[in-house]
Amino acid sequence: MEINESTGTFIPQRLADIKVGDIVRFRSEDAIRSDYKAGKIEFGWCDSMYSLCGQEHVISEKDMARIVNNVMPIWVVNINNSYKGISLSMLEFASEKVPEKDSTSIRIKDKDENIIKEMIKKVDLIRFKKLLTIAGDHKQFKFGDINSIIVDRYLRDWAIAKYEYYLMFGKSLSISVDIEMDMDESDMRNKVSDLCGDYPLFSNLLKAFHTREFLENKCMGYNHTLERYYPEYKRDSKLSKVLSKLIADKTFNDDVANLLQNRKIKARLAVSIDPYDYLTMSVNNYGWDSCQAIGSGGYATGAGSIMLDESTLIAYKYNGSNQSYNIHNLRFEGNSKSWRQCLYFDKDTSNFVSSRQYPSQSDLITKEIRGLLEGYVCGYLNRENNWVVATNGDINYKEGSSCLYHDLLSGHTNKVAYLKGASRDTTVVVGANIYCPSCGEKITRAKNTFLCGNCYGDLGEAHEEGVEVDEIPFDDEEEEGF
Repeated sequence: MEINESTGTFIPQRLADIKVGDIVRFRSEDAIRSDYKAGKIEFGWCDSMYSLCGQEHVISEKDMARIVNNVMPIWVVNINNSYKGISLSMLEFASEKVPEKDSTSIRIKDKDENIIKEMIKKVDLIRFKKLLTIAGDHKQFKFGDINSIIVDRYLRDWAIAKYEYYLMFGKSLSISVDIEMDMDESDMRNKVSDLCGDYPLFSNLLKAFHTREFLENKCMGYNHTLERYYPEYKRDSKLSKVLSKLIADKTFNDDVANLLQNRKIKARLAVSIDPYDYLTMSVNNYGWDSCQAIGSGGYATGAGSIMLDESTLIAYKYNGSNQSYNIHNLRFEGNSKSWRQCLYFDKDTSNFVSSRQYPSQSDLITKEIRGLLEGYVCGYLNRENNWVVATNGDINYKEGSSCLYHDLLSGHTNKVAYLKGASRDTTVVVGANIYCPSCGEKITRAKNTFLCGNCYGDLGEAHEEGVEVDEIPFDDEEEEGF
């Protein structure tokens, strides 16, 4: 029987010769998922029914009568006290070979203890403890208050969660590529800040101009005070000429001209699993931040949360060198991210999701980042480097913790990279609960500090409302797999 387009019921070509006594089998999970998403599975297939995949059934005379008369369902099964109708779209002949699952999974069940220790040794322990202290966001919480047992717990959980990426990256905590590109607003803002440092007498005037005016070397008419007191400042006038008329300093004007005429920069793009890059996901010297910045953001716990989950990688752009920081009187060095993005990776399919970009969107950067990761994935899987990218593609996004701000659940645009010819079933579990760095209490909701309510209160400050913590303390918790 051919497909009946008007009713949506049919005998699939693969079951065209079906008869009484034939043994049929529920199709593979990949095949069912694909057809279900395409609207080719009848009777409201649900997740609980995937337990049927691979099970067999003998076609009875009653079944065959319903098939011949094009009556669906053929029979009914009881799953979790819920009756589900079965149609031919869910079945195949049991004699047919079950197609092998695409070799796209990077998941490793049995992890090598030596590799875990190797990963942990590559973390800058002193800097990590400083960042946890900053994440405490309490003036009375000091570096010496960090519990070393909790530090070990953080790093072990992190190593287990990011284990496969470490191997895929060639036993490195990050991968990177150098590119040449036009400056964006963050880059130009940093260059103007350097210019202010070199010429402090002119810094107030430089700061009166918008970053976009430097990028385009054109006055936009943003500043009405300049427009009122300096006739040279007119909309669409060249910024370099305006500055040269306002400031009679040849060296300064030569530096300004050089900056405005040479807007190409060399940048390094990276994808990382380094704990530093998670905890500094919104900490930088470029003048931007987000709600997940440790030491200041209302969702600061998000930085630790994505560090401990299995899905999230950090992608970012920087100038290739380290910079100095002094936050809450704690000094450390590390990269400064002029741009960053979270990537959510499905270890079972190797498909991944490119999330919201900060502080601004760059199609060039995110495309280069995808290409960098795609190359490493295919090299690791020994597959052809061929991908399909979809804007707001089909993903099963699961909230692994409430410790972070979930951009994708708030409607922000994403792109999904699918290995061509492989399964598009993409599931990412984003976020994990974190631990108070003082006592180990588990934190389960977003807040501006990594400290639990008890520790925060004991330090003499009011506890933030709305924070939930598990009742089971860290020391009494059963550690599966350790």
